[in-house]
Amino acid sequence: MSYELTSAEARRLWSETVLNSLQTVFDDPWFSSLWTLQEAFLRTDAYILGREGVKTETVIYFLSSFYTACGSIYRKIVTVLAEEEILWEPLVPCLKKILELVEASGCYALSANSPIALYGAARYRKTSRPSDRIYGIMQVFGLVLGESADPNRTIGVEELENQFSRSLNERSVFLAQTFVHLGASNAGKSWQVSEYSAVPEVARGGITRPEPNCEIVFEDNENSRFVGKSCGFSALSQYWREVSRSPTRAINVPVQTIHLDYLPELEDRLPWWCWSLDLGFDERQHDISRWLIEAIPSSLVVGLLGSYKGIKRGRVTRSFAGLILRQNATGDPSRYSRVGFCLWEDVDSGSNGIATVNWQECNLRLE
Repeated sequence: MSYELTSAEARRLWSETVLNSLQTVFDDPWFSSLWTLQEAFLRTDAYILGREGVKTETVIYFLSSFYTACGSIYRKIVTVLAEEEILWEPLVPCLKKILELVEASGCYALSANSPIALYGAARYRKTSRPSDRIYGIMQVFGLVLGESADPNRTIGVEELENQFSRSLNERSVFLAQTFVHLGASNAGKSWQVSEYSAVPEVARGGITRPEPNCEIVFEDNENSRFVGKSCGFSALSQYWREVSRSPTRAINVPVQTIHLDYLPELEDRLPWWCWSLDLGFDERQHDISRWLIEAIPSSLVVGLLGSYKGIKRGRVTRSFAGLILRQNATGDPSRYSRVGFCLWEDVDSGSNGIATVNWQECNLRLE
């Protein structure tokens, strides 16, 4: 953005114009309804009309183009605040207000084309009942849950959330676990996505043709298990460092990205950017690994979610996804809770990318 806005006056004019324009658009009640959030996701052919309601023959402005533009603005501002904050310092409050507007409107989630991101955006929409935040978007996932499936029962919010999360994990463990908690997760349910969850940039639309290598098995509404393969987090971190710095690699950058859940006990021990949704393949990924091992004294393991196809630097790559878990240090040591998830590129094709790490069959109780 800075290459287009070289003067302070140009930056001020751009910021104020964007803010005022978005405020005008988002004041429309359409952007406060939960049901329209689902409509916008499902109907990519929807287009915007003027106040007169007349469709022009020459220019059709699709709704998807609008929220894609909003997503682009959002990402540019995030980059500016991270890399050029001093240059934009007088306008930081204005830029942050733009971010808040785009996020609250749901346009950022819609631009991600991620159903899980959409669920996080639902918390900003007005509803008659808290349960409507699930009922209002369940068609996006092709689900029929709660009282819609069993109209003769009264189903509370907690049970509906359990049904929703369980259905997501049974349908696609990749989609259901490649998120991060923005706040403390519900007690005993760190595996469960919530309204206060988000999907990191690298996982939005970048995970295609997933091949799961695990299951999350539900014993009842309260107990679940991760069944598959796992390895020590420190061993996998060492592998990442070695292959990232291999002399045979054309680009000396980390092969992995680590995405942490919000953990209150780590807030004062790790830099704020460890929770960035858009850090990407930055050298600091190795620092996150090291600090995480130092900060959490209990056993850290990675449960292998599986492999998937993705796009990196313009080429198709094979990558892996893992669930970062920590052993319960104070209670039952057989229980594990989420710390976050990680993605890493397969750069060791001779061994399928995972053979150099000691993966073992596991059956871990989740909380």
